[in-house]
Amino acid sequence: MSTAAAFGTNSACSPLWTDGTAKKVMDFLCRAIFYLYFCHPQAPMSSLLLHRPLIISSVMMDSKKILAKFFKRERRDVALALSSGGARGLAHVGAIDSLQSHGFHITSIAGTSFGSIVAGMYAMGRLDDFKEWMSGIDKKAIRRYTDYSLSLSYFVKGERIIEELKKIAPDRNIEDLPIPFACVATDWKTGREVVFRKGSIWQAIRASISVPGMFAPVELDNHILIDGGITNPLPLDRAERTGDDLLMGVNVSGHDYGSIWERRQTARSRQIRNSKALQFLNRLVPGVAGAEMNFFTLLDQTFSISISQNARRSILLNHPDILVDIPMRRFGGSDYDKYEQISRVGLQKTDKAIESFLNNSSAIRRAKEIISRQ
Repeated sequence: MSTAAAFGTNSACSPLWTDGTAKKVMDFLCRAIFYLYFCHPQAPMSSLLLHRPLIISSVMMDSKKILAKFFKRERRDVALALSSGGARGLAHVGAIDSLQSHGFHITSIAGTSFGSIVAGMYAMGRLDDFKEWMSGIDKKAIRRYTDYSLSLSYFVKGERIIEELKKIAPDRNIEDLPIPFACVATDWKTGREVVFRKGSIWQAIRASISVPGMFAPVELDNHILIDGGITNPLPLDRAERTGDDLLMGVNVSGHDYGSIWERRQTARSRQIRNSKALQFLNRLVPGVAGAEMNFFTLLDQTFSISISQNARRSILLNHPDILVDIPMRRFGGSDYDKYEQISRVGLQKTDKAIESFLNNSSAIRRAKEIISRQ
C-alpha cells in the first residue's frame, strides 16, 4: 500500500435520505393529504374551505406532525473517537457497550494506538470475538504474545500479537469496511500526523501502536511510522461526520499528576516483586529498578504527560457533544490481564456521561435541533 493511499481524505458519508430529499417527500405527502381531505370533489370536508380557512392551516400542521412521527428516525447517530492509552484503552470496549445499550448508532469510528485496535475490531464486526479473547488473557498469555527483540531501538517486534489478532479478525482493506474507519500514526522523520483511511487495516493499526522504544516502528514507502498518540492521541477530527450526528470522544489518557509519583512507586515495587527480570536488573545495578526516577520512568512519565496534554488540546479544539474523560489512575499501560475491571470502568463512566448529556438542557436543545432538520 502506498503512503498516498494511507493519507486518505475525508469523504462525506451520504445518508440514504438527505435532508433535502426528506423535506421534498414530506411536503408532497402533506399536499396529498390536504387535497384528499379538502379539495377532492368527493372529500367530505371540502365545503369547509369556504367557511373555515383556519382549519386548512391546522390540518396541514397536524398532517406534518403525523408524518414526521411516522417517518422520523431517532437521531442517535454517533461519530466516535477512541484515544490511545495502552491497556487503559480496554475501557473503550465498555464505552461501546454503553453506547449500544442506550440506543446509539455508531456511524463512523476513529482510534489511536490501542484505541485503533478497539475501533478496528468494531468496524470489522468482530468486537464480541475480541471481548471473548481478551477475557482469557492473563500474564502468561501476555508473555506468550510478546516477541522480544535484541535491537537497541525497541524491546518488542510486535509481529506476534498482530498475527494473533488476525486470527480474530482477518485482514481487510479499510475502504471495504461497513462503516468509515480511520487511525492515526506519526511520521518519525517529519513529526507529522499520518491518517490511514485506505489499505490494510492491520498494517495501519500496527503503525498506530508503535510506542517509541517499546514496539518496532513500521517502515512504509520510505517513512518511519511510530505511535499516533504523539501527534493526535484523541482523533476527534478524524472521525468521519455525516452532518447530523453527534461527536463523541473517549479519553483514557487523563492523569492525576498530584499522586502520580506515589502511584508509580507502588506500581514499581509490585513489578519488582513479580518480575524476575527486574529482580535480576536490581541485583546487577542495585536500586536502579526501584528508583523513583530512572530512564524508564522518566521516558514513561514524559510520554504520558505529552499524550495527556495533546488529548486535552484536541478536546478544546473539536468540542465533542459527549466526552468520556477517564483518568484511569488505578491501572497501568500494560495491565492487559485486567480486561474485566478496566472495561467495567469504561462502561460505568460512559453511562454517566451519556445520562448527563441526555439530561443537560443544552444537550436536549441540540438533540431537538438535529431532529428538526430531518
